[in-house]
Amino acid sequence: MDNQEIEREIDIKDAVFYLLYHWRSILVGALIGLILLAGYKYISFDTTPVSEASEEQKSYEKELKVYKLTKDSYDTQAASYEKQIKQMQDYIETSPLMKIDPMQEHYASAELYVEIPVDDMAQIPESANMDITDQVLGAYQNFICKGVDLSGIAKDNDVKESRIQELVSAAADYDSNMVNVEVVAPDEKLAEDILKEVLKQTQGQSDTIVADVRAHELTVINRTTGVRCDNSLRESNNNLYSQLETLQSSLTSTMTNMESLTEPEEQDFSVSAGPIVISKKTLLKFGLIGFVAGAFVMCGIYACAYLFAGVVATEEELKDTFGCFLLGAFAPVYKKQGALDRLFYRMAGVEKRTDDVIAGRIAQNISSLADKGQKVLLTGTVSDEILNAALDILKDKVQDVSLSASGCFTEDASAIGMIREADQIVVVEKRRTSRFAEVQKLLETASTMDKPVLGYIMY
Repeated sequence: MDNQEIEREIDIKDAVFYLLYHWRSILVGALIGLILLAGYKYISFDTTPVSEASEEQKSYEKELKVYKLTKDSYDTQAASYEKQIKQMQDYIETSPLMKIDPMQEHYASAELYVEIPVDDMAQIPESANMDITDQVLGAYQNFICKGVDLSGIAKDNDVKESRIQELVSAAADYDSNMVNVEVVAPDEKLAEDILKEVLKQTQGQSDTIVADVRAHELTVINRTTGVRCDNSLRESNNNLYSQLETLQSSLTSTMTNMESLTEPEEQDFSVSAGPIVISKKTLLKFGLIGFVAGAFVMCGIYACAYLFAGVVATEEELKDTFGCFLLGAFAPVYKKQGALDRLFYRMAGVEKRTDDVIAGRIAQNISSLADKGQKVLLTGTVSDEILNAALDILKDKVQDVSLSASGCFTEDASAIGMIREADQIVVVEKRRTSRFAEVQKLLETASTMDKPVLGYIMY
């Protein structure tokens, strides 16, 4: 027999029943897991007394939260209304525009005429999309509305510059090449002062516009002052006062709603509770988890032992692995024989036969396979006690064959002489004890010594 790696097939049925035969150990492991996990949960459970929140307390906390949110909302709205009212009242009190009587509005106006020299007009291409004069007019209009510095007049009248700026308006008349400038004010003097300053700065800006846009000539014409009735100003003022009244009404309503809010009365809702007791349901749940985990761990341990022990598990494995003939197999001897064990044995197909019956079958097989007068040696990796027991039960039943027994000749040098004298050998092994590697070594040595293997006996 060649010395090669042995491939074994795992017998699933035998593996399952191997675990079932150890049901006691698995049950003990499961109980240990149950006790450990349930005990740990019981010990680690916090039993410190706590105050339980009643339904009344939860309702109070909800009402308090709503009260605070509503109050904050009213506070925000009131602050916003107050700010807008203050700004509007300040504008009404300080703005010169609000001091104008719409029925007697003082105004001062002038017209700025822009003329492009004839020589420059000849240089403008006919394909130009717009009159070059329009650009100049737009530049003056933009300067008057946004670029005039009226801070001096604002300071003299003790108002903001923006309040003076809103009194000035400018509109470009592109058809007439003119910019109409108009100033309104509560009195004639202020209107003329503002117009005078606007025209002064506009004429001073003329050189810049000539350089940046186009050469031109600027002329102030039709400068007038007077008093008139301004219906649009009256409507604008009325709208402003209406907005102020609306804001004041909204503020009053908000303050009224805020004052009507009633904060929920604070009470002591806490109820002293006794120590918390862990529920039986919780203990049962963790106990079951521990039970299953303990059983799983024990099954894993036995499964590893079955897979990696490297021992012969069933009587058929030597036949399937090495091709040896099974002469017979004694029924396995189990230490415990409870009702559950006997059920597992029946399910596994363990035969109920006495050793004498099995020995008779083995003897018959040896007598039929061996020639008359041959010497047959019982050997194997089992103990000498098992070999001698096999010899004692077989020697009187085997006819015309000389039986003898010897220890494993691969380990015991004194047994080599006996195997040399033998014509054939019978290998004796034991389930869950004999190791495949040792059996393989024995069979290889017998093959090297040209000693045929008649078969094997399994205990």
